[in-house]
Amino acid sequence: MMRAFNDTDGDGLVSRDEFMAKTADWFAKMDRNGDGNVTVDDFGMNT
Repeated sequence: MMRAFNDTDGDGLVSRDEFMAKTADWFAKMDRNGDGNVTVDDFGMNT
């Protein structure tokens, strides 16, 4: 994810607390089909 996504206080840095607070949001964005797992299907790549 981009720094701006995690930098919730806008100071140009991402603290551990900021990063951890956004983990659920990050996972939800990655889990495009909402099945609770991140797989290659969520990236549109089939192997």
